[in-house]
Amino acid sequence: MRFWNAVIPLALLPIVAADFHALLIGCAHPNYPPEARTPYWTLYPSDKDSDICAATSTPQARHVSLGAKINVAICGGNITVSYQLGVWSSTDGRNGICSPVNYGGGIGQMTSCVNGQEVCLVFDTHYCTSDFCNGGDGSG
Repeated sequence: MRFWNAVIPLALLPIVAADFHALLIGCAHPNYPPEARTPYWTLYPSDKDSDICAATSTPQARHVSLGAKINVAICGGNITVSYQLGVWSSTDGRNGICSPVNYGGGIGQMTSCVNGQEVCLVFDTHYCTSDFCNGGDGSG
């Protein structure tokens, strides 16, 4: 009986959701060729929302063309978001849902980011609930 008295409170602890966002990013720079200005998708940890412009400097391997499934290694996991942006899955069998971001009655949130001569627009379009990215540094 003492064993169950110790285990039951652990089961009642809240689960910390460590979510991520699907971002649509478009950048312009006077020295970029036109093909380098194509908008792209990336995933970004929710715990880094306060510095969303940092998503514009993520490694190119994380950038995904429009109209494709989003396959990104993020927070120690390999995540795929469906091209409809409604669900995600990981290579270790976990999955979850993604929902449109709603701000002030509209869908999505746009942030403009300027870094030298480069100007980027970051559209936060979807919020995905998960247990990835639960480290304070977004490492999982």
